[in-house]
Amino acid sequence: MPTGARDGHRAYKRRCKRKREVMRDRAFIDRRSWGGGRGGRRTRIRAGSPGKPNSGRALPRGEGRDSGREPLATGSRMTFDQYLAAFALRRVLSSDLPEVGVQAITEGYDSVDLAALAGSSSRYSSPRDLEDLFRLGLRHLNKAIPGRAEAARILRDYYATMVATGAMSPRAGAAEIVALDRDVHDVLPPNKYVGDGLGVGRIYGLFYSHDDVRDDDERAHRQIDAEIKEVCRKLVDPDPT
Repeated sequence: MPTGARDGHRAYKRRCKRKREVMRDRAFIDRRSWGGGRGGRRTRIRAGSPGKPNSGRALPRGEGRDSGREPLATGSRMTFDQYLAAFALRRVLSSDLPEVGVQAITEGYDSVDLAALAGSSSRYSSPRDLEDLFRLGLRHLNKAIPGRAEAARILRDYYATMVATGAMSPRAGAAEIVALDRDVHDVLPPNKYVGDGLGVGRIYGLFYSHDDVRDDDERAHRQIDAEIKEVCRKLVDPDPT
């Protein structure tokens, strides 16, 4: 095989390996988030959808593959407002709504409907019933679901906090942030650089810079991850005291 073709093939294999690592990070988060194991895929309905089955991933709970498997006190779980942001971007599944109700009650929100939602089960309640309880609870609390741009900023800060505090690996967190930016490019389009509409242009660049590093250069990959973590820290705490 000619030298140029051989080098191109190696570069392609490196990119495929990096992509598999990112997907493995995200898949681990998904399995931990709702107790699924190998082959444990379930057909679920995405809240806010017209009722089409969805077997996609549930909300992350913030335990990345490199996080040491120990829940963190800060940022290890979504707040009620963060759940609302995720709902606005259709990242909450109907079967997750009882847990959203639990979080609301835990934070002290007083709503009969959310209390009923917290005590519900997706096994015995239809997706429509769960969503009706959820929306009735929000109406009772005068809580509004944020717009997509605001929701994206809330979730951006959530994932950045997860990375900065060590609750999620830098690569997995950056993958979530990049996917988030793509989801809202219509309401937060780039100005000069990809990702700068959401303020994550630097994270975008660092995330894809892994593709330019050889597989066996672990030192370089660790350096990139360290830079991602530092950018995330500055994003959520630009002026630490």
